[in-house]
Amino acid sequence: MLKPANADGGRAPERPLVFNHGMARHARMNLTAPDIVGFVGVSLIVATYFLSQLGRMDVGRPLYPALNGVGALLILFSLYFTFNAASVVVEGFWLAISTVGLLRALRNRSNRRE
Repeated sequence: MLKPANADGGRAPERPLVFNHGMARHARMNLTAPDIVGFVGVSLIVATYFLSQLGRMDVGRPLYPALNGVGALLILFSLYFTFNAASVVVEGFWLAISTVGLLRALRNRSNRRE
């Protein structure tokens, strides 16, 4: 079962990192389901930004802020299990700004139809 991060914000590592001249010798990455959900969120945000920079996605349409908001939600979900205060703040703002953008895009779309 999925468990949230400890109250102190971290998880005890399975095996401690052993450093040799600045390099981790026994570092293992154990991806959990929340990590994968977070990576999907990151992918959505990065892909929408990249497409907007290529001119392939209109940032004024509702899809752009909607995908950004969903991405932020997915990252926030992953942060519930591996807490990082700074990341929660950034994603909280990202979600709020995306919500404002989505509402504006929907209002502008309905104004154009009238």
